[in-house]
Amino acid sequence: MEQRGLMKINKNIFVKSLEQIKLIIGNGFDLHCSLSTTYNDYFRDNECMETIKSWQLNNPYSNILFSYLKANKKENIMYNGFDMEVPNKFTVWDIFFFNKSLNKKEKQWCDIEKEIKGSLISNAPKEKAISFWETIFNIINENMEYQNKLEFDSEKSVIYCALYMRRKFSRSLNQVKIKEEKRAQFYEILLEELKLFEKCFGEYIIKQIEKNNDQYAKEFHKFMYKISNKPLENIISIDSFNFSNLNLVKEDNLVNIKAFKNFYSGMFCNINGDVHNPIFGIDSSELTPGDSAYIFTKTSRRLMQDITNNYIYKPIDYRNIVIYGHSLNRQDYSFFFPIFDYLKIDDVLQNTHIVFAYSVYDVKKALVIQKNQMKSISSIIYAYEKYIHPDRKEMRLLDSLSEKRRIVLYRI
Repeated sequence: MEQRGLMKINKNIFVKSLEQIKLIIGNGFDLHCSLSTTYNDYFRDNECMETIKSWQLNNPYSNILFSYLKANKKENIMYNGFDMEVPNKFTVWDIFFFNKSLNKKEKQWCDIEKEIKGSLISNAPKEKAISFWETIFNIINENMEYQNKLEFDSEKSVIYCALYMRRKFSRSLNQVKIKEEKRAQFYEILLEELKLFEKCFGEYIIKQIEKNNDQYAKEFHKFMYKISNKPLENIISIDSFNFSNLNLVKEDNLVNIKAFKNFYSGMFCNINGDVHNPIFGIDSSELTPGDSAYIFTKTSRRLMQDITNNYIYKPIDYRNIVIYGHSLNRQDYSFFFPIFDYLKIDDVLQNTHIVFAYSVYDVKKALVIQKNQMKSISSIIYAYEKYIHPDRKEMRLLDSLSEKRRIVLYRI
């Protein structure tokens, strides 16, 4: 077997000399470029949050319904209170996320897709496996058989979501008599509500870019030269998990940004849709196409978008990848694993590299940031090795990649 030796070289020089790079960016990139695009930023700026708060506080029927559910009542509870007017300024997902954020001690927003998954797929044992939205479906269909299996004290948002869905969609749902067809329609309605939520989020991103246009362009330009000495030659494509796009940046009085816009116009891919068609979705590994929640998977939603798209992205050959600003969460493993396959990271004879770039935004938290980065890297490489070698008893891929310096941690 051919053995390659190692030569000591400055990490900065090494990374900047890499060629045929696919750059993969997450929300941390937009934050680095001065866009306030965290979900906490969005909710803080969103006027509908105050509307929801007022609606919940002034809803005279929520406590009555809560008492019925706690008491395990099985009589008909769908009285006129469910017909209380619901403002059109928010969606059921706004209600869900608003109440989830209230449960956070520091009221900081967490991974939105993780919350979506948790609401659609129950983590409880199979005999108690009733998800949040299946609970809502049962309530608005007056099916009270599930109550002993729920912890209503920790899920009071069930009440508000049930009130909303009953008020807005009971008429259309009641037209369907077969339960499974009614359930399918319920989840279709839920998906349409999520699309409305996504549309509002996309509009918020557009406003952020318009507000910070010059700073975004400046930081984008600076970042590219931190990755490569010749970015327009060596960074051959950009895959973005963000909804922002260079096409939204205005070129007036901006030095060199036009060259980047022209070069990446056909090689900047928004993985989960752009500001006009953003996608929040879940990983498909725990669902089958027959599951009601499958329509919420990124796979399903990307395919539905592809039906209406008039273009596709032609594969471009790359030899190295740089990942920045992405949490490497499990929801996106299905995206990264084929890339690892393409780079043949399990082949010791290959000379491809994965650069995990990161920034320390708070010096006091430097060690924590680095530890979290290491944990995320270890988790995704371990999961990938388990994926390609399910029967392997000793997982050594990370050892091999680090020993051969094919994995590089690079501070921006």
